[in-house]
Amino acid sequence: MAGQSAKKLWERAREVIAQESEAVRALTTQIDESVAAVAGLMFNCQGHILVAGAGTSRAVSQRFAHLLNCCGTPALALNAADCLHGGAGAITGRDVLYIISKGGHSREINCLVEIAKQKGAKIIAHTENPDSPLARMSDAIYRVKAPEDVDPYG
Repeated sequence: MAGQSAKKLWERAREVIAQESEAVRALTTQIDESVAAVAGLMFNCQGHILVAGAGTSRAVSQRFAHLLNCCGTPALALNAADCLHGGAGAITGRDVLYIISKGGHSREINCLVEIAKQKGAKIIAHTENPDSPLARMSDAIYRVKAPEDVDPYG
């Protein structure tokens, strides 16, 4: 790789890391009393924290479930679409369903929430949209909005 090309690459890498760091720092302004409600549901869960999402949120939910398990919190990642075809049988009234959905309008996500509510599970919505159908069905909402320039593809 030519010296100039390598320099442009590492300069761009520094820019991206600085931009991402600022986005994470900006999250501190979004922390409010709702975090206590979310934490309370999770701390008091007598069953499993069931984590689900669709698309990119599904990948994040799988990682989050893994991290919870690493910290000693029983957690499972659920595939929302599979839950609509029998997989929801794993949900009990002792569980908390933690749903990650940017907009809160995904059909398979909201159908899963309806099933979980019927089974008595508590619902946490992790979303940008506190006015979404998902948020309205939830017991607690963790609102997180990333700055627009962090994700150029939305």
